[in-house]
Amino acid sequence: MTAVDTAAPPVDVGRPRRRLATPPGRLRLLSILVAAMLVALWAAAFTTVRVRQHATHALAGTHVAAVVAAESLRADLAAADAAAARELLPGATVPAAVRPDPRTAYQRAVADAGARIVELARVGHDAGAPGALTVLSQRLPEYAGQVELARAYTRLGSTVGGAYLRSGSALMRAALLPAADRLVTAEAARVDRDSRRASGALGPLVVAAAGLVSVAMLVVVQIRLFRRTNRILNPALVAATLLAAIAVGWALTAFAVQRAHLLDARDQGFRPLTAAGQARALGLRAWADENLALISPADAAAHDADADAATLRLGYDPGGDLVTAADPATGPTTGSAPPGLLAGLTVPAGLEGPAAPLGPVWQVHQTNAAQVRAHLDEPGGLPTALALLQGPDTIAFHRFDQASAAVVAAASGRLTGHLTQAGAPLRSLPAALSLSLGLAAVLTLVGIQVRINDYRQPRGHHPDGG
Repeated sequence: MTAVDTAAPPVDVGRPRRRLATPPGRLRLLSILVAAMLVALWAAAFTTVRVRQHATHALAGTHVAAVVAAESLRADLAAADAAAARELLPGATVPAAVRPDPRTAYQRAVADAGARIVELARVGHDAGAPGALTVLSQRLPEYAGQVELARAYTRLGSTVGGAYLRSGSALMRAALLPAADRLVTAEAARVDRDSRRASGALGPLVVAAAGLVSVAMLVVVQIRLFRRTNRILNPALVAATLLAAIAVGWALTAFAVQRAHLLDARDQGFRPLTAAGQARALGLRAWADENLALISPADAAAHDADADAATLRLGYDPGGDLVTAADPATGPTTGSAPPGLLAGLTVPAGLEGPAAPLGPVWQVHQTNAAQVRAHLDEPGGLPTALALLQGPDTIAFHRFDQASAAVVAAASGRLTGHLTQAGAPLRSLPAALSLSLGLAAVLTLVGIQVRINDYRQPRGHHPDGG
C-alpha cells in the first residue's frame, strides 16, 4: 500500500503580480484608480455641500430669528426704561402726534420683553451667554415692581417716587441691559460662526483639486488609448470626462453663487441690523437720561454724561454736530461724516417719504436735546426747557425711534431674503453630483473594459491595430 499525497498544490503568489504586468492588468488597475478618484471627488463635493447646506439652513432658521429676538429684547428693555422716565416726568404732557402714550408704550415694551425672553428660552439660546436669560427672567419683574412703586408714590405727590424710578433705572442699566447685550453678542457670534462654515473656502478648494486630478486622469487615459487604437476615441471615457467636468463646474459655480448671497446677507442685512438695533437702544438710553435729569436734578450731571457717551457712539457730539475720529490725544472732532453706528444706515422709503439717511433724523433730536440742556442751565429756564422737551424734542425723538425700528425691520427682511437665496443653488446639487459622478465612474469602468476585451480577441488581430 502506498501513501496518498494529500498536500495542497503550491499557491502561485506571483500570478497577480504577473497579471498586473500585462497590458490588460495595467488597464484594469488604471480603471480602478480613476473610478476611485471619481468616488473621492464625489465624497469631497457631497460633504462640502452638506456642510454648507446645514450652516445656511441654521442661519436662515433659528440663528437669525434668535439674533433678531435678542436685538428686539434689548430695544424693548431700553424702551421700557425711557417710557417709564417720560411718564413720571412731573407735569409732563405728550404731543398728540406721539402715539402710543408713555404709559401704554411702557406696558407694551415690558410685555414684549417678557415674550422675547420666553422665545429665546424655548429655543435654548443661552449657551453663549450663560445665566443671561436667568438674570432677565428674574430681574425684569423686580424692575417692573420698582416702576409701579414709583408710579404710585408719584401719583400721591411724594418725592419717594423719583427714588424708586432711579432705583429701577439703575437696575435696568446694571443688570438687565448688560444681560441683553451678552445675548446679542452670543447670537451674533453664532451667526458669524455659521456664516464662515457656510462660505468657507477650504471645501471648494478640495473639490476643485479633486476635480482637476480626476479630469486630468481621465484625459491622460483618453490620450493613451487614443494613441494605441489608431486614433479612435473611446465614447464612454469621453462621456465620463464631460460628466466629471460638468459636475465640478456646477458645484464650484453653486458655491460661488451661494457665497455671493451670503456676503450680501452680511453686508445688506446682518451688519445694518445689528448697527441699527444697537443705535436704537443707545438712542432710547440717551432719551431716558434726558428725562431722568429733569426728574432728579441732583443726578443731572451723571445722566448728561451717560447721554453724551451714547450720543458719541452714534456719531454725534452733545450739540448735535457730526464727529469724526481724530488724534486720540485730542478726541473726536467735528467733521463731515459720522464714524458712529448711524453711518451708512438708511431709513427705507415709505415711512416719511423716499429713502433717507438715519443720521440726520437723530441730529434733529440731539439739537433739541442740547437746547433743553442749555435752558436748564439758565436762571428760570425750567419752564422753557420743559416746553421744548414735551413738544418738538419728544416729536423728534419719536421720529428717530420709528425710523430706527424701520431700519431694523428692513435689514431683517433683507437678511432673511438673501439667506433663502443662498440655499437655492445647493438644493438639487447632492442628487446631481451623485448621478453625474456615479455615471462617470461606471462609464470609466465600461470604457476601459472595452479596451481590455480587445486583448482577449483571437490571435491574428492585434488590439493595437497590428
